[in-house]
Amino acid sequence: MALNLDTRQGQLPPRGGNSLSVGYVPNDRGVGVGDRLPVSCLSESGEVLDNDRRQIQELNIGESTSQQAQYVSYDPQYAAGSQYVNRNDSNTSQNHFNPQYVEGSQYESLGQGIRLPQSTPQYVENSQYGNLNNGDLTSTEVPPLIPPAAYGTLSQILTDIEQQGATSRETLNQFLALTGALHAPSETQGTNPETQTAHTGHQLRNNKKHFRAAIRVASLNMRGYGNPNALHRDNKWNHINQLVREKRIGILALQETHLTSERHEQIEKVFSKRLKIFFSSDPENPTGRAGVAIVLNKELVKTNNIKTYQIVPGRALLLQAPTHKDSKINLLVVYAPNVTSSNGTENAEFWNKIHKYYEEKPNTPKPHILLGDLNVVEDGLIDRLPAHDDPEDALEALDDLKMLFNIKDGWRNTYPTTKSFTFMQSSTGSQSQIDRIYITDKFLKTAREWKIEQTGIPHADHKMTSVQISNEDSPYVGKGRWKFPNHILKDKELLNYIHKRGIEAEKELNTMRSTARTIGCNPQKIWYNLKMDIIKKAKERAKIVMPKLLTQIRETQTNLDQVINDTTIPEDIKIERARELQTEITNLERKRHETARRDVAV
Repeated sequence: MALNLDTRQGQLPPRGGNSLSVGYVPNDRGVGVGDRLPVSCLSESGEVLDNDRRQIQELNIGESTSQQAQYVSYDPQYAAGSQYVNRNDSNTSQNHFNPQYVEGSQYESLGQGIRLPQSTPQYVENSQYGNLNNGDLTSTEVPPLIPPAAYGTLSQILTDIEQQGATSRETLNQFLALTGALHAPSETQGTNPETQTAHTGHQLRNNKKHFRAAIRVASLNMRGYGNPNALHRDNKWNHINQLVREKRIGILALQETHLTSERHEQIEKVFSKRLKIFFSSDPENPTGRAGVAIVLNKELVKTNNIKTYQIVPGRALLLQAPTHKDSKINLLVVYAPNVTSSNGTENAEFWNKIHKYYEEKPNTPKPHILLGDLNVVEDGLIDRLPAHDDPEDALEALDDLKMLFNIKDGWRNTYPTTKSFTFMQSSTGSQSQIDRIYITDKFLKTAREWKIEQTGIPHADHKMTSVQISNEDSPYVGKGRWKFPNHILKDKELLNYIHKRGIEAEKELNTMRSTARTIGCNPQKIWYNLKMDIIKKAKERAKIVMPKLLTQIRETQTNLDQVINDTTIPEDIKIERARELQTEITNLERKRHETARRDVAV
């Protein structure tokens, strides 16, 4: 194995590119520690090599007969301006040591055939060392650059950082500092920002808020299949695929799917890259009534070892999926029959069928999450406009099932007094929150970001409800990797800034050709500063250059929330005003949705 480090500056070189790559690489000479060490960024003529390509020495590591020491054998790459000391050239049949000289370093004479143990330090600029005799360091003022125990940890840290999307060089340098790799700054350094960067970056990283790894679970009544041809633009599964991708939904529960085995096979073939679908069709009219499905996003959740239970054909489907380690999550998607103000018989019978199923098959897993179109509300005063209560028989049957599963309305538990509706009857303007997500206390503790939002899917008259959930055993993760918002990629001011800032960085690199490399002035630092400046500017522009459609949607949604929660507005005026605003939001969101389809390939 080989670890490539910039020992002359005591910092990690950037990832990627020749010998400057950080990490372990195969070594056909066996297993060694730090067997590739860059020496100087100068050529023999004293010029800085392009792209910081360094001449590399090969440090060959072997074992002595006693297996107690390591032999070192390499030839020096001489740097302009270096100071050299005498060395003895005799007896080099087994090994010899030609030191790599660093500008400003001071050395004593080195004896013949020196054996260097693993703890032998790599020389750092301006370090002071005593005599070296048989691999012993008489002065312990400066610790070894990398302790032997740090190599395995370093490899793991680099892997973790890469997986979490961290790009900060200071973060990597901080790890070296924690393992004793970087020597403490001298008194003359004081509070120089260049010497404090690593520590500051690490402290900021620790101050970030971390959450448990979570997936977004959502529910939507899609109102039919759309065009029978899965490749047609009016087929709703094209929009479902786009919705899952844009909103980064891990599990999507659908109602009124109108799926058959043939349609299911066609859809999974077209969207095999992202979607895995489990469904239950209405036994009497599968293409014209009811139907439920659970869609898994292959990019975000596991799709193997899935178990499904058809509780009520076409209306209730249970799915059990693995999550973190050996944990599992059970989701029950439901599509309940409609109720009227005086008749809730069919709705009550539906909940009783689910209850009876569990009585007859007690080994069936109970759901952690029940979600879907319930077609009934628990509190007519807050969940319906105009306000009215639903039939008691339907509510009692639902209450019994909630007690059996020990679940509660997560959105209402989070927002106990806020009005927000998921369905609007366009002919009358009446609205209701009939699409809900029920959840157990265990998952409610870690649930966050409850949302009710318009989807933009053509002819879909329900809003989507969603939440981010995680298991108590899930690992903690950060906020993730920031990326450029699509709407600023063509912003002229940002593009002009990137062009101008890039020219400045190029000039800095050209200037470096005639100056010495330092911690604060090197290609890695220039490249890092360039990236950070561009990101900072992009974030500033993203707040200013908001897409017109998105701005209109947000403003209209704010107005709608204010209207439906204003207790001073008469109910008849509130209904009419809310219908106008909701219709406007629906049209704007569909326009945004279609624009996104044109800009991004599905």
